[in-house]
Amino acid sequence: MLFRSVEYRSVGGMTWQVAGLNSAIETGVESRVVRSASITGLNWNADYTYRVRHWRGDLILNQYTSQFRTRLNAGDSTPFSFAAYGDSASGAAAGFRQVQSRINLVDPAFAVLLGDNVYNAGSHLESDARFDPSVNPEAAAWMAGHIDYLGLGNHDVGTSSGLPSEQNFSVPVPVAQVTAPAAPPTTERPEHSFSWDYGNVHFVTFDTNSYSDSARLDGLLKWVVADLAASTARWKIVYGHHPLAGVPDKPENPSGNYYQQVVNRLKAAGVDLFMTGHSHTYSWTYPLTGQIDGTATYVDHGVDDHFYAGEGLPQLVSGVGGVGIRTGDFIPFPFVAAGFSSTTPTAARLDRKSTRLNSSHV
Repeated sequence: MLFRSVEYRSVGGMTWQVAGLNSAIETGVESRVVRSASITGLNWNADYTYRVRHWRGDLILNQYTSQFRTRLNAGDSTPFSFAAYGDSASGAAAGFRQVQSRINLVDPAFAVLLGDNVYNAGSHLESDARFDPSVNPEAAAWMAGHIDYLGLGNHDVGTSSGLPSEQNFSVPVPVAQVTAPAAPPTTERPEHSFSWDYGNVHFVTFDTNSYSDSARLDGLLKWVVADLAASTARWKIVYGHHPLAGVPDKPENPSGNYYQQVVNRLKAAGVDLFMTGHSHTYSWTYPLTGQIDGTATYVDHGVDDHFYAGEGLPQLVSGVGGVGIRTGDFIPFPFVAAGFSSTTPTAARLDRKSTRLNSSHV
């Protein structure tokens, strides 16, 4: 009889503790089964070793061992870095492997996935580009000891409204007054919008596939604002997949309802940064303050990376996670502080350090 065990201990510790195994998820695709274990009661900001064993009776068939570090407690002001990127795992994953290799070298605390994490339709078979170590050894090495915080794009929901991503990732589902101050609308899939704290930064993601449905977007933004209002974190970062405006390969602009709803709400809620993918380019804006007659208003101090907290909503677009980088320039968008495509004088690259932010200098 085959069975599995998961054990863990603090680095340097002597005694292995047994982790509880969760019910297996039968995906219904070939013979694919998702298995997981829950470990609770760990110390904050501490190193642990874990091992996964496959047994047949008393015989160990395989054993996998790695280490991980737990996150900073909420309010901890210790500086940290993270990577953020979208538009990544596709086919043989050649570009994504290049990006992941660079991230592994930098070794940030965790990664934020800005959507379109699996091309073309977010299916289980296509997910091999991210999860199969024979296809993507760099991603397998990363995931053995790091967390990827999920965000969903339009390609990720192409199969069963995103069910494969829900099965392959574990996220902190917001339950009102239990795990979160509020819950997203009941019409939303519960694993597509959530929040968490890492040190003195509060992160919130919502399903920006709602961008063209103003009523749906309004409901999600009400939840986002309620969640942000309950946070006492020094910095507040919101992320999704779709840019508000200012990219050469997408049509969204300041005259659209998406831009107007999001900028107004998030700026008023004190958000320090809005991160997206979707555009296969890399850019950031000056702090956005709104729009007048379809023209963006923003704060420009004459330096493209010197902003002041509270003066507006900067947008970061990091869609250079591994798929082909697109052409175009940013001249039509004066509110873009710096932008890079495959045809700008300084070209965007797949080995760019996607996003590294120090929690004391967001």
